[in-house]
Parts: sequence; structure tokens; C-alpha cells
Amino acid sequence: MGRIAKTLAPLGYIAPFGDSPTVGIGGITLGGGIGPLQRTVGLVRDNLIGLEMVDAKGRVIRANKKRNSDLLWASKGGGGGNFGVYTRYKFKVHSAPEKATVYRITSSPAASAGILSRIKRSCPCGSFWSRLRGNSQDFSFSIGVEPQFA
Repeated sequence: MGRIAKTLAPLGYIAPFGDSPTVGIGGITLGGGIGPLQRTVGLVRDNLIGLEMVDAKGRVIRANKKRNSDLLWASKGGGGGNFGVYTRYKFKVHSAPEKATVYRITSSPAASAGILSRIKRSCPCGSFWSRLRGNSQDFSFSIGVEPQFA
């Protein structure tokens, strides 16, 4: 997803993406597509508007709202990519906001809950996300305040 984001950003657009740089477009799309922008622009699967795949008999099948719409629907997180080999995806993109805020904080596990709680209370908008990772030694989390779109 990194290449997609880097290509769209200079043009003033964004597309929903996951929160792991190691998950490819096929995995995030066919798995549903949970990510940090889901409250603002939806899941990755919500933005899938077309696809192309090769079925078990070697036929190329295209699916969109008007053609093979049942396959498009089933590919949006429900089938786990079990209908063939997906070769192309088409997504709806969104205008990028002028500003977005992301914080990266590392603290002890004991202090992290209080920090996260205070940040959530002070957030000026209703759209807030966090990604938590930790072990017994330290705890880090990313916090984002999602942009508000018109």
C-alpha cells in the first residue's frame, strides 16, 4: 500500500490503507481492509469498485457494479480471495485533507493507559484511532486524529 499512497499523495488524493506495511493490496482488500482511515473513508473493501481475476478454468473475469456484481460483492472481505487469482483492483480515491495529525509515543505500560485516555479526552473531533504494540519492557502506540472531510 505504500507505493499507492506515495503515488496518490502528490496528486492530492488518498485511498484507505491498513496499518501494516507488510500486508499487500490483495490481503488487505480481500480480508476486509481495517485501517486508520476507516471511520473517515471506510474500509478498503468499501472503496473497491472493480476487479479482474482468473478463475480455475483460466478464464479472465472482470467484476464491477454492472458486470458480475455478485463476485465483486463476495470479494469485499467475504470470500477470502478463494474465487480465483486476482490480477487487478480498481478503487475509489478521495481528496486528501490539508492537514492530519499523527503522534508516536513510547512509554511504560503503566503510564500508557493514562496518556492515551488524556489524549482521547482532548481530541477536538470525534474521529480518533490508535494502534497499540507492546511487551513487558516498553509500550509504544501511534495516535492519529483523522481529518474531517467536507
